[in-house]
Amino acid sequence: MAGTAMILMSSGVIPMDEKMGAIATMFGEPIGATDKQLLAVLGPAKILGVAGIWGYGPLPATVGVVGLMISATCAIYGHHAINDTVVPPLVFTLLLGCLLFLKDGGKEKGM
Repeated sequence: MAGTAMILMSSGVIPMDEKMGAIATMFGEPIGATDKQLLAVLGPAKILGVAGIWGYGPLPATVGVVGLMISATCAIYGHHAINDTVVPPLVFTLLLGCLLFLKDGGKEKGM
């Protein structure tokens, strides 16, 4: 859902969320990307990550989980930087960590 919203915001179909735009600008400026350009890349990446977790698409599940954890960790930093709550991305990161490390008692290879 967040990936789809990012794609729609980057293409101007729906208005840019103020907080998401501020966080995207914070990460985009050092690399010379606008908030819309960053969301145009991050949105499909999130969709591919979730599809990988569910066993669809080109990404292995482990790559999908790690990619989403990196994105959520950046969201923690971004929300903290704009003085917003970090609880949702923190919980999401912890849940992804559980999925990554506790699946089948940690015995299954590659996820």
